[in-house]
Amino acid sequence: MKLFGWKNLGFVFKPNELSDKLFSHTTPVSPVLFDDFIRVFYTPRTKPDIHGNSLSYIPFVDLDISDPSKVLRVKSEPVFELGQCGTFDEHGTMVAEVLLVDGRLYMYYMGWQRVNSIDVPYQVKLGLAISDDNGAIVTGK
Repeated sequence: MKLFGWKNLGFVFKPNELSDKLFSHTTPVSPVLFDDFIRVFYTPRTKPDIHGNSLSYIPFVDLDISDPSKVLRVKSEPVFELGQCGTFDEHGTMVAEVLLVDGRLYMYYMGWQRVNSIDVPYQVKLGLAISDDNGAIVTGK
């Protein structure tokens, strides 16, 4: 089916069961265009624990700029760790938008935290992380 001039090219990357941290999902995503590759930050879920709870982290996958369906590199570890107990991002981080500004990457992300409430199972807040090495390691959480 052709809609609005778009052509669906199908799957590019599925993290399914690559590791305990890359168990499922690739949503949400934020691509960054570099000279010779596209770095796509995404949000997988971990393998659920015995209570059915998962965590979420932010790794990335690099795609060939001349053939964006070709995976060049998969970073299977998160670009930064979750927050400490009691912080807004202790149970998960989800990429929102990554911007390249003056050679630095600014990652706006959603941090989420489970709460002990029947009506509100978790809360989500906005965070910012900055990288000086194209996102391989993100600091300044």
